[in-house]
Amino acid sequence: MLNFLDEEPLLFISMLMRQSYAEGLGKRFVIYLADLGRYDHLDANESERIQTRQKHSVSSVFNEIKVLKPEIDGLSLIIADPCEQGDALAELSRLVKGIDLGITLFSQRSFADLRSQAASDKAIRMLLLNTDNLVDQAYLPQLKCENYAWQGSSNQSLHILNKVDKQLRLKRFQEQKPSIELRVKPRFQSQTQSKIVHSDLFQTDLPHYIYRNGWPHAPRVNQEKKVDSKQRLNLSQLNGKQWIEDLLFRECPRINPKALWPKNEAYWVQVLTVIKQRCMKWLIQTALMPSAGENDYSLVKEVSYPIIVSDGQGNLSVKQLLSIDQDLWRFPLVFGPATQAIFSGPCEWKASITSHEHSKTRAKSIEVPSLSSKSVTVTPLDLDYKKRMFLGDWVLLVSLYNKLTRLKMMNWLCCELLEKKTHARSSILSWLYNYSPLLLIFEPGQGQAYSAEDQFQQLDLSDQNIRSFLRLICPSLPIHWTKKRFIERVHEGFFSADTWEHLEAIAGIHNFAWQSNFFALAEACIKTVAKLLEAVEVQDYFALSAPSMEALRLHRIRRLKIVQLSQIWDLKVQAARESIYGDEDYLEAQVLLSFVQRWRKYDHILRGFIAYAEVILNSDES
Repeated sequence: MLNFLDEEPLLFISMLMRQSYAEGLGKRFVIYLADLGRYDHLDANESERIQTRQKHSVSSVFNEIKVLKPEIDGLSLIIADPCEQGDALAELSRLVKGIDLGITLFSQRSFADLRSQAASDKAIRMLLLNTDNLVDQAYLPQLKCENYAWQGSSNQSLHILNKVDKQLRLKRFQEQKPSIELRVKPRFQSQTQSKIVHSDLFQTDLPHYIYRNGWPHAPRVNQEKKVDSKQRLNLSQLNGKQWIEDLLFRECPRINPKALWPKNEAYWVQVLTVIKQRCMKWLIQTALMPSAGENDYSLVKEVSYPIIVSDGQGNLSVKQLLSIDQDLWRFPLVFGPATQAIFSGPCEWKASITSHEHSKTRAKSIEVPSLSSKSVTVTPLDLDYKKRMFLGDWVLLVSLYNKLTRLKMMNWLCCELLEKKTHARSSILSWLYNYSPLLLIFEPGQGQAYSAEDQFQQLDLSDQNIRSFLRLICPSLPIHWTKKRFIERVHEGFFSADTWEHLEAIAGIHNFAWQSNFFALAEACIKTVAKLLEAVEVQDYFALSAPSMEALRLHRIRRLKIVQLSQIWDLKVQAARESIYGDEDYLEAQVLLSFVQRWRKYDHILRGFIAYAEVILNSDES
């Protein structure tokens, strides 16, 4: 009997990334294919052992791509010689094009060679037919190029093979900004395999992959040149190393803010290594919750979230998963312009803050734009839709926020870095909130004071990466929001004016979570407010003083909005309860109902405040 499984072509994969923004346009599913020729010098048993570990069926890889189709813009393939795995690549490209996803191929062989090979090789002919974009030639460090993100060295060329929207795609490729990025990724493991051992993901020797100008370092390691990877900072770069250590580890920097130093590949390796350690440490700490005292931490094993998951076969279901289970290992630490601005040194950081300040001033001064005026490019950092891709910047800025806003550090930044005191603090904070909208969630009251009214619109909660990151930290938000620096009790009232602004800002975050149907963030808001008001008498909450009855009524309405967090879900909850199995929104309705069960005890606390408010407000109107 014929075994059809043996007939299926196989892919030999050295690395796989499910979320990448460097290899092509938009978010890509990226496959680094093994260079089979590199094993020729090994004995047969060793070569077979390595290739067995890298072996994956085309159907299993395609199933993962198919599951992630709503979240990605296309597939990128990186391979030394496509002819080595031509049959498998042709079959995979056929399946991927069948679900209407674009394909970008990075090949060390030239386009001319591949086209000549295609004349006699049907597999290569089918691969080129299904490929939309081709970048040919090998990456050569000695010819490194900083013009385009897709181009690592000047010998590489871009070929648009699919003629549909050719000019538009070519323009987008040319406009794609270069960046320095870092990814921390585990070995390839199918989503359908068993649960990952979390402790393995945070070992210090976990491989990290460095991307310069959007182009990855060659995955193939030349053993003869291995010593080159041990570059060290030269004498003229010691100031740069001091800047990194001062910024992360000292109370305030001791370096001359006017100092300049060369920044080559060795410098950025040092920078990204430190950032990796800082961010991974912070992500792990954020997934911890104090169980007794401030220094007593335990994993939040009891906090799990219902989410919609796929079994890899296209079947969806609702499952309870720990946030640390389903988020950390998939979360890409992608760094972009904000990281470069900070770690390029005080001079370039100052230029970035000054540029941002000037751009805000110009925006306010121009009321009606002239049709004949030329577009002005804000340098060095542009705020556009790509900002949401640089989640690593957000993690870094959030983890550095407490350090950057300390009194001594802020004084150094204002007096030494910006060389001024007036409005300098607001300029720095505005820069931070502009490049990290996540700070608006971590610092609700203070963040809104320095941010535009539409700042939350830059924090797109429909983006799955943002949801994954926030779902990881949502369990710790109520503890963070109820710290002493946010909550102040005063003699003449229950809370201070700043505390009420803080609670109103949390209510604003909750309203944004309600609009986006992001239940995990909504639960954090409801839990925080209910926890603070649990020991408060309802009458005391609304017993306010005001110069007039109208002012008193407005104050009471503001207080009512704070406690109405759970009430605004009533219509959605009712619709969820009426949903029928098989409806399009049935699974999301089940997720919502699961969260309702979780916040029922908090809802019970807030309902008393709402009922009392309705009585006194009606009596005021009468």
